[in-house]
Amino acid sequence: MGIKEKIKEIYEKKYKLLLLIPLTLLFIAIIINIAHVANTGDIINKGVSLGGGTSITVYTDANYKDVEAFLKNEYGAANVDVKNIAGQQGFIVDGASEINSEELLQKIFSITGELAEENYSMEKTGESLGKSFFQEIFRAILVAFLFMGFVVFLYFGHGTKAKVLSFILTITASVLLVFIKNKSFWTTDISAIVIAVFLMGLYLRNSLSSFAVIMSALVDIVVTLAIINVIGLKLSTAGIVAFLMLIGYSVDTDILLATRVLKRKEGTIDERVYDAMKTGIIMTTTTMIAVLIAYFVTPADAIKQIMLIIFIGLIVDLVSTWLQTAGLIKIYAYRMQKMHKKLM
Repeated sequence: MGIKEKIKEIYEKKYKLLLLIPLTLLFIAIIINIAHVANTGDIINKGVSLGGGTSITVYTDANYKDVEAFLKNEYGAANVDVKNIAGQQGFIVDGASEINSEELLQKIFSITGELAEENYSMEKTGESLGKSFFQEIFRAILVAFLFMGFVVFLYFGHGTKAKVLSFILTITASVLLVFIKNKSFWTTDISAIVIAVFLMGLYLRNSLSSFAVIMSALVDIVVTLAIINVIGLKLSTAGIVAFLMLIGYSVDTDILLATRVLKRKEGTIDERVYDAMKTGIIMTTTTMIAVLIAYFVTPADAIKQIMLIIFIGLIVDLVSTWLQTAGLIKIYAYRMQKMHKKLM
């Protein structure tokens, strides 16, 4: 038996065992994220737009690499970030909230020389403003996730009562997050998270396929976040937008897989999985190539960050979709097949 046949046999016969791979990745990612919170006090590495601080834009022909090396030596690599301005002579310096803005400006002048006011600009973001904005984005991601789960359950789920309950709970959690957000954290965010956990249990009980699709999106988000934390990427508002986009990207192939396997009747279950895999991998690969091209072509750091996060998320999605979702869908499909045979 060749290697290809052996891999195919493992994929078809050991699909329950293969579920351990994405579940192990999820477990490791959760540990990494918890450790990051314990060490830094935040779930992510925040840029100035999210964590507060000073952003100084300087227009000069000075080498930004020299400025970067000097400032990181002065303040530490974690507290300052220097980016080149694409297509122009100059750079942007982002300093953490604890750095004095005037002192930072003078440090820059020590490398570039004194500059006229029209050759630089300074913007300050308060720490409380950055924190408030981050909380709003977190709520937006949770609301998007809640409605994504409801739509998937509406399509694949069973039972009118369960769907109505899902709708009521989704709306309730969304209202808590969007309209009652000024109340205490424990009465809004935690309540919404508890409702989200209850909904996951509802989906698991009434539709394993819906649960599988939602779990895949969850794995994509959590594992991608862990990788971002490991590489030390400081997230801006653009990075958070990338995670919102990733929710949409992550369910595309999962819905394709579930639809092909559960809605179609032609061929065996494994043949339907392979049929979905051909289309799904082509979709993902095409998107990854487009994202890579955009990453290397665009001069904008915000776009680069979006592309990088989506690219990492799509790699994770290949594992979560074709090992985790495929395994759970096959378990569900075989269960339905056995029930159908008993009824006949």
